[in-house]
Amino acid sequence: MAVEWYLQDLRGQSGPFDSVELRRKLKTYTNFEHVYVWRDGFPDWKLVSEVFDFIDDIPGGKRVKWRWASYGLIIGFLICASDGFEWRGKTFLAWQGNGTAENIGYIAGTAGTLALVFLVAGLIKDWNSSRSKIRSNLGSATSEKSQAVPLKPPIYMNFVAKNWRGDYRLWVSYWIFGLIGNVAIAIVPLGLAEIFRSKSGFQPINLFAIVVGVWISIIAIAVWQWVGVWRSANNYIEQRSLQLKGAPWAGVAKIMAVLAFIQLGSSAVTFGLPQLTEVTQIAFFDDPDIPNYSIRIMRNGTEAEITGGIKYGLTSDFQKIVRASRQMKIVHLNSIGGRIGEGEKLYNLIKDSRLSTYVSARCLSACTLAFSGGNGRVLRHGATLGFHRGSFAGTDAKDSAELQGQRKIFTAAGFDSHFISRALATPSAEMWEPSESELLNAGVITGISNGSDYAASGYNEISKDSFYKSLSKARPYAAISVRFPKTFEDMVNEYYNGFVDGKTETEIGASLHDRLVKLLSAIRHLADDDVLIDLGNVLADQLAALKNQSPTACYRYAAIGVLDNSSSQIPPAIIKRELDVEDRIILTASKRPGAKEPDKDLWLKLFGRLGSKGVTKEDIDLIGQSNVAESQKGRYCSVMAALYKEIAALPQREGAMFMRSMLSDK
Repeated sequence: MAVEWYLQDLRGQSGPFDSVELRRKLKTYTNFEHVYVWRDGFPDWKLVSEVFDFIDDIPGGKRVKWRWASYGLIIGFLICASDGFEWRGKTFLAWQGNGTAENIGYIAGTAGTLALVFLVAGLIKDWNSSRSKIRSNLGSATSEKSQAVPLKPPIYMNFVAKNWRGDYRLWVSYWIFGLIGNVAIAIVPLGLAEIFRSKSGFQPINLFAIVVGVWISIIAIAVWQWVGVWRSANNYIEQRSLQLKGAPWAGVAKIMAVLAFIQLGSSAVTFGLPQLTEVTQIAFFDDPDIPNYSIRIMRNGTEAEITGGIKYGLTSDFQKIVRASRQMKIVHLNSIGGRIGEGEKLYNLIKDSRLSTYVSARCLSACTLAFSGGNGRVLRHGATLGFHRGSFAGTDAKDSAELQGQRKIFTAAGFDSHFISRALATPSAEMWEPSESELLNAGVITGISNGSDYAASGYNEISKDSFYKSLSKARPYAAISVRFPKTFEDMVNEYYNGFVDGKTETEIGASLHDRLVKLLSAIRHLADDDVLIDLGNVLADQLAALKNQSPTACYRYAAIGVLDNSSSQIPPAIIKRELDVEDRIILTASKRPGAKEPDKDLWLKLFGRLGSKGVTKEDIDLIGQSNVAESQKGRYCSVMAALYKEIAALPQREGAMFMRSMLSDK
């Protein structure tokens, strides 16, 4: 049975025709741009030019020379545009003066040369076509008559629809629209970022819109590219098969389309899904993976502390506080970090408000951006600054927007360039914690504090319960919580109220120490005998260590029990022994009825032992005086150290008797 053909043009549908009638009908057209044919076996209408390779012997047949020349022109312009990325090295000169003319000449020469080459190729194609007869499958195939002929031609004729249907030649779909699609994918994020740009910086809803828009665009463009390639390849394979020819390149193109879809799916799962999940949590669920933040005002509004995560809303809330507290000078930062974008906003607010920054515990990751904005940047001795490069949703790019933002801020803050490189070379899964000397030398911090200049800060939780737990782990307060719970509760209240009032660590510590000294002074003489002997040895060693550093400080400690700020001069081993003894005093102190005072013979025994060590009667009289000359304070200290040492060397019962007597008098 002869093949029956149907014809569709702008005037409508006609047919069926046999091969001879169709040939005669086609000769009446001068342009085949909107002329389609269909026969049984075709899935849809096809352009005449897709079905028949050679139609140039038909009057008005379509020539390819100018169309090919336009392809060359387009390719030339695309090559010049890609040179802007310097993929072949620097091509363009500076766009000024003679450089502008040179660049225009280069573009015109490149595009014009390719247009000329393609024009010549088109002329050759047209010349060969003019010598050939129409070669088609007008009578090459037989099949049963279709039971359902399409009634409407394609509605959309723009290049997007035509590529989607596979109407273009395979090389056009694969190379031209592949390049156009890739350029579009590169431009879309820039356009979305500009559309959703916020003057106030980091905005979760805008970020959500950008990420969603980018991935929708990537998927849509990629699908459009490769569906067009797939359909164009199918058309090419069918066309070649009607001519009894193979189409290996069409098979390769389809394989590349499959691989491209697999790669797109992998990227969507590896990068797209984590990013969409993260921006959804940021925009609609208050970023649950980052701790909540809190802001505390201290010292009559002159200082404030920010604790918790650096997350959206923090800068806005802190800005309200800064505006309401014009006297604010210092902001304490205690954070594990959070969002780089919010860290940049906080940096700008601190910098514009000319606040100083202070870290008493730790400031990590995005927190260091806020810290960098300080007019002065101070670190408490022992506190930590932690650096690494930022990341987003499972990525850890070495050249990302987050990384460039960090570099810009650190550079503006005056950090050493080598320090910045080291900090940003640290992967986001790791943390670099430079030493205090490294931070000073790199200009990251402007000073180190012992905490006495600032309100106490750096606690992750501020409540009486948290302070209770914290103090109950410290020595000797843990022992006090067991033996004297009411006294311990008063100490916790003192600690908490001092913190809330904005007192310094030194002030709070001194207040607690005063309470501790009063308690120990009241119960030391009630401890067990062995504890008192160990206390005598500790006191002797403390006085000896203090005398070598400061006779005056040693005298004050020996005479009235005031240690001043000289505790740092006592070796750590002795301090540990003192804490051990204080724990034992608290745990063993109890009423001891019938405690005896040393008698005359026992005093003579002690004086004799002291005399053998070089202690004279004048020395004994010296330690009994209430006012001691400055020149004698060192001697006073030496005699007291010898006295405690000899008491501790007596038999335990006798030594404990002396210690109880001496401690009861204080």
